[in-house]
Amino acid sequence: MIAFLEGILEATDQRCIWLNVHGVGYEIFVTKPPSFQPQQSYRFYTYAVYREDSQQLYGFVTREERNFFQLLVEKVNGVGPKLALTLLSFFPMPQLCALLIHSDAAALAKCPGVGKKTAQRLILELKDCLKQAPKTTLSKKPSIYQDAMEALTVLGYSRQQAEALTQIVQEQSPQANTVEAILKQALRPSSLQSSRKR
Repeated sequence: MIAFLEGILEATDQRCIWLNVHGVGYEIFVTKPPSFQPQQSYRFYTYAVYREDSQQLYGFVTREERNFFQLLVEKVNGVGPKLALTLLSFFPMPQLCALLIHSDAAALAKCPGVGKKTAQRLILELKDCLKQAPKTTLSKKPSIYQDAMEALTVLGYSRQQAEALTQIVQEQSPQANTVEAILKQALRPSSLQSSRKR
């Protein structure tokens, strides 16, 4: 399994990028390919899809995005890699998490390829994943912090890491008063670095 690839971006099109890794070119499907600059160095955390007639790599600039993509593909019936990538291209990840947590099917259905039934399935199956996570002392905090912490565990953080990140946001950005705002602050590099020191 390829966990990540790091190299020089050779070219992009509307669906993917070509990454030169020590002379080997990898075609990687990414969100918003035109946003990447040719001849720049990038690291992509990857998810491989192997089928009888094809092999495809999907890449993300953060492990959290890759983990969320994996969750969409492996946990939600009817959501394949292409639709999962479309969702992450259409919605910033913190917003998508917030929509799922708040069961906003109407907003989810605005994404191309996501109808009403698929939106409801996304909410049902991913909220079930959130509910499986055990509660901690953070349950005494406002529900938006609890919801944000649950979203962070779905993205691959341990309960301890998720609690530390939400604690940092509560201390440093008390004005963050929605799940989406909390997640945006928690996923900033400075917050991630501070959480590792705790």
